[in-house]
Amino acid sequence: MLAFARFYRVNADELLVAWLSDKLASEVQDEHVGLIAIQVAEEKLKFQRIKNTLSKK
Repeated sequence: MLAFARFYRVNADELLVAWLSDKLASEVQDEHVGLIAIQVAEEKLKFQRIKNTLSKK
């Protein structure tokens, strides 16, 4: 991905965000609770980030 970003002179983080968001949307698009699942996943990621931050102290 980094090589691709460098070659096309685009921001690697923006490229990764675009790819991941497309992947997530594609994965849950046909699920009637897809949006809720993404929101729950977001909360889990936030909790994990806090947990990891606290464990480093």
